[in-house]
Amino acid sequence: MAFAVVASGCIGGGGQTTPTSTASPTSTASPTSSASPTQTQPTKAIHKTVLYVINDDAIARINLFQTGTVDNVAIPPERINDVKGLTFQGYNSVVKTDILQPILTFIVFNTQREPFNNPKVREALAYAIPYDQISQNVYSGNLERNWGPIPKPWPGYTEYGITKYDYNIAKAKQMLQEAGVDPSKYKIELIYNAGNSAREKIMTILQNVWSQLGFQITVSSYEWPVYLGKTEKGDYDVYVVGWVPDYLDSDNWVGPFLYGATNFKELNVKVDATADDISSMMSKAEVIETDDGVVVVGPKGSGASVSLPSGKKVIAVSYVVDEENTPSVKELMEQGQGFGAINPAFFRDTDVDALVIAARRETAPEVRTELFKALYIKGNQLVPEVILGQNRQMRVYWDWVKGRYYHPTFAERYDLIWEDPKAPSVDVGIKDYKNDPNTYVIGTIGWPESFDPAMTYETFGWEIWHEIGDTLVTYWKEETEKVTPDLAVAWAHNEDGTEWYFVIRGGVKAYDPWNDKTYPIDATDVAFTFWRVKRLGHSVSWMTGFMDLDKSQPLTEQEFENVLKSEKLIADYNGKSIEVKSMKDLLDLFGYSGETAGVYKLVLPDPYAPILGVVADPFLSVLPAEYLLGDKYDEAMKAADNGKNPKAWEAYVQEGEQDPTHQLIHKYPVGTGPYYVKEYEENSYIVLALNPYYWNKDLWEKEYGYKP
Repeated sequence: MAFAVVASGCIGGGGQTTPTSTASPTSTASPTSSASPTQTQPTKAIHKTVLYVINDDAIARINLFQTGTVDNVAIPPERINDVKGLTFQGYNSVVKTDILQPILTFIVFNTQREPFNNPKVREALAYAIPYDQISQNVYSGNLERNWGPIPKPWPGYTEYGITKYDYNIAKAKQMLQEAGVDPSKYKIELIYNAGNSAREKIMTILQNVWSQLGFQITVSSYEWPVYLGKTEKGDYDVYVVGWVPDYLDSDNWVGPFLYGATNFKELNVKVDATADDISSMMSKAEVIETDDGVVVVGPKGSGASVSLPSGKKVIAVSYVVDEENTPSVKELMEQGQGFGAINPAFFRDTDVDALVIAARRETAPEVRTELFKALYIKGNQLVPEVILGQNRQMRVYWDWVKGRYYHPTFAERYDLIWEDPKAPSVDVGIKDYKNDPNTYVIGTIGWPESFDPAMTYETFGWEIWHEIGDTLVTYWKEETEKVTPDLAVAWAHNEDGTEWYFVIRGGVKAYDPWNDKTYPIDATDVAFTFWRVKRLGHSVSWMTGFMDLDKSQPLTEQEFENVLKSEKLIADYNGKSIEVKSMKDLLDLFGYSGETAGVYKLVLPDPYAPILGVVADPFLSVLPAEYLLGDKYDEAMKAADNGKNPKAWEAYVQEGEQDPTHQLIHKYPVGTGPYYVKEYEENSYIVLALNPYYWNKDLWEKEYGYKP
């Protein structure tokens, strides 16, 4: 996803103009509770309030935890012993490191600068990293080795045909000599985000080791927003970061890590290819052998001569580059597209890019897996980034917090975890807030890139929107194999997967706490939300490249019924698959009988297997167009024929941070989710409160006996 503020981090360049202190008109009071008739003494205390306490000082955060001021705390891995075995008013601290996350921590070379434009230099520096020292001394053993851009055990992870870089300073010096590089001629700045002590230690270690190679090394830190701005524009030599997946598909590692933004006029994939096939398909060819297969890639033409091992499936990928429509790396730097349209190292290799696109377009899982293995091997060989390791999750909290769960992409929803009603009550030191059983207090670092979901691409911003927003589909708690209805109550697709139809839940309201007002949500709001992400052009918008949003549009229920009469649509849910003949058929499959608010037709230029995972991401949280457009709403809807011609919205939404809709929601977020932003003070605290207009608030009465 994004980069994590605490442990990793999504790159983005959204606005950082949040006001010093902002409160909604309702900030002095939270919704009152009403116990159900059958529950006089609740056994679970619902989190009516969520309070993020921002403090970049690790010692101060540990003290907040030790005194029971916060329920949950982010700490540097090397300070883990400071929070083990604690007790507070009869409760115990919990420290968990048992989950190997699909999160990679790595350093990034600017491959457009010398000497990092030389792959031999990058390989040499990969040997000049004391991996075990970093794992043990910085991460307390909670960083597991990995050698390429896919985590264990995701499809494509392989140890076949790779170099397992270890710490070998003599080999590093030898490789630099072979590369013809004089290290003494280079000044290298190693940068990290301020407040992240683990990254500070990593860069200090590398400064010491790389200085021994003869480089002139300095280490600098930058505040998170500045850090993001520098890295996404290529204004760096080497930086350290982490990657949390946006969605659960191997493409969401190899794409962000390796794709160089090459566009193709033509790309062909042939399975079970022979040497003769390859000779007729390509003018030259690179052969990448995996444990189970062989991947051959090269430009379209003829005459390529290859030697293929026997007994392995051969997948051939030929391509024609679209030179006219491929932006230069310099242009992408100027646009701030690092870790967006192009990988963070600004690395470009057309063979690699062809394999990335082939894996995206392919639908057969076994073929995609072999393509991913080939990409893992190429990432390991070409080293645009050096993988330091794969993170184990560190969770530190008091055992009065119950029901915790883990999802590899999303934060927990804090109305789905609860507290012992007898948990302590401690003054937080912010206004009149107390850390009591109905308040979940989190001690953390950093600040969201933006409160605009279309302009944030890091874990803090995404966490906020997972709490205050709704997407069309979502993952329920720890579920990873299938998505669950959220604002879409049912969906279907055409036979080749290039058209998706989402039936929108009726009766949903977005709550504007700043003006104590609500806005009804329908399919037109969905269309505007998706289209607006693309229009603003933030680095997160790269994922809208899987969609053709100018052809996507809202439909009425009757228009959808007409589609069903003329097209064959398939619906798959809970292990069942049907051909949809009517809206009733579709809703029955999903077990929904409530009101609806139109249908959103999402068009894809090519089939994309994990599209539902993309649609579940918080950057596509549905926003009320009427709130964003204000007094231009009626005019904009008329111009766009209520979303049938979304391109007409260009007159009302600008590109970039100066867009008025961004300036509004960046400062005053409005959503449909279980919480709303009640008040905040930049770099100090954020307060969320239960949303009294949440469409699924009956869940709270069922689980907790609480009725807002």
